[in-house]
Amino acid sequence: MPINPPSAKYCIFTELDHAIWEFRFLKATPQAVDEWVAWQNYLKNLPPNPPVTTVRTLLDFRPDGIIPMMYALQKNFEWRSHNQDIQSIPVKVAIVIRSMNRIHKTYLELAKDGVNAFGMHKVTLELFSDTYDEALDWLIQE
Repeated sequence: MPINPPSAKYCIFTELDHAIWEFRFLKATPQAVDEWVAWQNYLKNLPPNPPVTTVRTLLDFRPDGIIPMMYALQKNFEWRSHNQDIQSIPVKVAIVIRSMNRIHKTYLELAKDGVNAFGMHKVTLELFSDTYDEALDWLIQE
């Protein structure tokens, strides 16, 4: 039975070269986070082609700013708890935001630390300030 992609208004998914999954957050809202989780459900249930050894994800917050990170961490933790079979797969996440002032940087550094606090030990996260191409380069590095 074919799985339909989620309806998305605030979080748009695009599969890029090198099997990079880009999520562009058009709105910095809990609804966008919920759509991101729906995309993860959809993508998890697709057969990998070719089999993926590392999930490479780019989260683009430039359109509307930083999403509610505690909500995002909580929702992602819940999703990962319900999908134990993905716990062993390494994940690289590049977050791209507009200019990174000191407050944004501190907030995102806390979120970066929160990844480990929420038990996502196979997740590597890096922050990029208006450097989309650098984020892509980092994601394809081994």
